[in-house]
Amino acid sequence: MSNFKYDLDRFLDCNKLSKNYINKILALLVFPGMQAVLSYRIRCWFARHKMGILEIIMLRIEEVVYGSSLLRYYGVQIGAGLYMPHPFGIVIGGATIGKNFTIAQHCTIGGKTPVGAFGVESVSWYSNKRITIGDWVFMGAGSCILGPVTIGDNVIIGAHSVITKNIPSDVMVSGIPARIIKQLKPITNQETIVKK
Repeated sequence: MSNFKYDLDRFLDCNKLSKNYINKILALLVFPGMQAVLSYRIRCWFARHKMGILEIIMLRIEEVVYGSSLLRYYGVQIGAGLYMPHPFGIVIGGATIGKNFTIAQHCTIGGKTPVGAFGVESVSWYSNKRITIGDWVFMGAGSCILGPVTIGDNVIIGAHSVITKNIPSDVMVSGIPARIIKQLKPITNQETIVKK
């Protein structure tokens, strides 16, 4: 749950809200994105404390309410500062994600083929074939990362892009398949929330 403090601070910063207790409570009561992030962090806590049945119940509630699956049991690890402005239709499996990750609605992060389909081993928790996403990555609405691939730090992924190959740091990508459309200025002073 320690990451949740940073998630909440980042949410308030992204929405230009002061970090007082009233805004924090309102964020949890009113904004589905914060509720989904809290649910994911609680599920991670349940898993660390060997409360698997509670984790599964929380996952099923998320799937019904948001239509989203952040599949922690497939080895999903998400760093502090997670921001989901619209948490609907998001599926994440077999990925390690860095700090200050932003993901919009209807995004998919996962393998190119179903696990075991056609005799092919896909991205999963038990495989060394994983998706790795760096710090300060933004995923636009409807985009897909189909791995195994590595996405560098400070990357903007345009809406409805499909990534099937590695992406270097400090770039903006877009298209099907995604290609680099712009070089970004490297982040030199990460003055915001997460410094862990």
